[in-house]
Amino acid sequence: MTAAPFTLVRARVAEVTRPAAAFLRVVFAGPELGRAGGVPDTGTGLTRHLDRRIKIIVPGPRGLPAIADDADWYHAWLAEPAEERGFMRTYSIRELSGNGEHTRLTVDFVVHGGNAGHGGHAETGPALRWALHARPGDEVLLVLPRRGVARDEGVEFAPGAARSIVLVGDETAAPAVARILEDLAQRTRGAHSTPDGPAPRLTALLELPGPGTAPGIAHGPGAAVHWLPRRPGEAPGAQVLPALRALLRADGAGHADGGERDVVNRGCPTELPETADGLPWAVPGAAAADDAADDTADVEATYWWVAGESGLVKSVRRLLVREAGVDRSRVAFMGYWRTGVAMRG
Repeated sequence: MTAAPFTLVRARVAEVTRPAAAFLRVVFAGPELGRAGGVPDTGTGLTRHLDRRIKIIVPGPRGLPAIADDADWYHAWLAEPAEERGFMRTYSIRELSGNGEHTRLTVDFVVHGGNAGHGGHAETGPALRWALHARPGDEVLLVLPRRGVARDEGVEFAPGAARSIVLVGDETAAPAVARILEDLAQRTRGAHSTPDGPAPRLTALLELPGPGTAPGIAHGPGAAVHWLPRRPGEAPGAQVLPALRALLRADGAGHADGGERDVVNRGCPTELPETADGLPWAVPGAAAADDAADDTADVEATYWWVAGESGLVKSVRRLLVREAGVDRSRVAFMGYWRTGVAMRG
């Protein structure tokens, strides 16, 4: 019987730090974390997690539920009384390192708005409230990629063979962008190549809630990371949209206008598909990435990865697909949150 791609583990807080004003970093430890890890990359032997999503279950009023690590864990969790099941939320892997009992998981929690000391967009859901008061020894349940089994489950970043990659997002996308850039840097041999050929040109446009809130990213020499602090009172997207327009002008990206643009995105819906939480979500999927990898013409096309606040994602989509004529099969759009709403799992 094939093992499930994810494993449910109980872990404890090992360390809590503040790498930047807008971020709270929690490192988790525990013997059960040894079951997590994914599958090593064939080119480097390293495990890549890119923008992989994981689940964190923080304690409710009566603590954490006792749930077995099996394929039916989710239904078992739902069957628990509301006051006993805790709260489940989705996060990105900032780092998953080590082996066996020495495995460590690092997660960056975004401290929005007033809690970060900037701007007026404070949203504090149960996971962030827990993290703000977390101390070493506090326990959570984690749903993580199973070592040696999980491959691309929970991963949306799929550039295929693209030689130009642009990552666009806000503070909630920063942990995933950091992981993507660091994973790609590990894959690079020297400054200009990977096991598969020339290294892609990487550009990241990341909007933050204010100056001095940028976390560190150990990206490779081929990556350009642009931190774009919002001014007080500005809505998400206020800084990233002008920067994106400038990038499009400089690179001549899109390569479609007039009738050609209509052909490229014919049938493209006016509105993005949405998740159960009402967040915009549209990704090309693995099949499209495989097609792109096999199409030498698409090697020259830019791959766009966009994530963050719902309004920001929708605005970026309008700019890329509707105005610039970027082929929508070359873009992943993901809404991570919505202003004024504490998101569910």
